Amino acid sequence: MHGSSVGLCTRRPIGRLSESVPRHDARTTPPERFEAVEDPERSAEGYRIVWYRSSEKWRRDEQARENAIHEARWGLRRLAERVGKHKLKRRQQVQQAVD
Repeated sequence: MHGSSVGLCTRRPIGRLSESVPRHDARTTPPERFEAVEDPERSAEGYRIVWYRSSEKWRRDEQARENAIHEARWGLRRLAERVGKHKLKRRQQVQQAVD
């Protein structure tokens, strides 16, 4: 895959699509919005690269980050309960439990 999503926010927006997609329950949920961003570099073949992202994707990404943080905190709490006890007294043992 050419390019990287890292730094996507710093790329030059080429504009929002003119249409929004209404949701199933348009009275209580705002329409989905899309953003298009042009990559300043071209593909290896010389084609223009345009990245598209929707408001729904933003929400899913945010939820995935929150879930990952929650899981990491839970794992750290479980590990903290075990450190200093019978099987996790040495640094090497703790490191193996983390890995």
